Amino acid sequence: MTALAVLACADLAFALLPSIAGHSPPALSPWAAAAARFLAAVGFAVAALTPSRRVVSPRASARRRIALAVAVVLAIGAVAVVAGAGLPDAVDPALSPAAAGHPRVVGNPILVCLQAILVLLYAAAAAGFLRRYRADGDALVAWLAGAALLAAFARVNYFLFPSLYTEWVFTGDFFRLASSLALLVGVFLEVRANQDQLAAEAVFHERRRLARDLHDSIAQDLAFIRGQSAGLAERGIEPGHLARIAGAAQRALDESRSAITALARPIDEPLDVTLEDVAREITDWHAAELDVEIEAGLTVAVEVREALIRIVREAVTNAVRHGHASRIRIEARRREGLLVRVSDDGTGFDTDAVVRSGSFGLTSMRERAESLGGRLDVLSGPGRGTAVMVTLS
Repeated sequence: MTALAVLACADLAFALLPSIAGHSPPALSPWAAAAARFLAAVGFAVAALTPSRRVVSPRASARRRIALAVAVVLAIGAVAVVAGAGLPDAVDPALSPAAAGHPRVVGNPILVCLQAILVLLYAAAAAGFLRRYRADGDALVAWLAGAALLAAFARVNYFLFPSLYTEWVFTGDFFRLASSLALLVGVFLEVRANQDQLAAEAVFHERRRLARDLHDSIAQDLAFIRGQSAGLAERGIEPGHLARIAGAAQRALDESRSAITALARPIDEPLDVTLEDVAREITDWHAAELDVEIEAGLTVAVEVREALIRIVREAVTNAVRHGHASRIRIEARRREGLLVRVSDDGTGFDTDAVVRSGSFGLTSMRERAESLGGRLDVLSGPGRGTAVMVTLS
């Protein structure tokens, strides 16, 4: 970051501001800019070739580095202004860019050597960043490698075609502009990725908070109601009425557990892990066996994940509670679209009769699938088990 800050401050102080003002102190821009850009190139090479380390306080570190860059550029400018006319010409002012049809390595030997060193430094930085990208896959490092390589090409052109005429455009100027654009794009993408990550973390923490609140309030109360109602029913006090209360409490308890489980899960958890855990939680309650054949690495949007969790949970719950299934199988794969199938060996049911009765569970599953642009199919029959299939394009 220090190298980027030095480079930005140098361009601002020794190129942009003098150009806007229409004049600059004698010999300020060539030598001061060359010194600052040399330090920036050294910083790039050091950053690329040394191991990365974790920054404890990013904001404080950023402030210190920016302050250091400003101080370095001001110091370089002050030295150049004090030296004034004592500084030699970087390039012969009489040299015309019109004669630059072939390489002309001319100018002050120090500046010529400095350009050659800059080529080597940026090339080393590009190689170092590329090696780091291959090791950890950081997208920002890839953009830094590209920017350093373009900067190396720019310095090669400045080495071969030196000039002080800013109204003339050289190939090196295009390379330098491309290098700056690569840095800009890389930083922009990194900032956007960090913002997305912060938003995702905020959502995750809020979901965990809601899950804790549900667990500590609703779930505990429902568990108490279920236990008390079941106890009263066993003692023969209005068994029909109390049984309905216990059933309602059980359904509410199941729903609250489902919400807690869904909210507490990381939003980037692989789909195969999520669906298996959701189903296994239910089958473990009812001592049913679970077979899972889910394609690894399936990724879906957050809203798709939530809908599939609900559908699978409802299908598995119906299989063990109403179908009395002893074995449940979950399959998920992606071909032209996404197919999720929940099948069981339970008693099955008459699908037409259930549809006519307006089963809320079946209607809810179908509406969830259709809200995602897909469809839900149910294959079942008395004594034949049940298969619930969700197909998403």
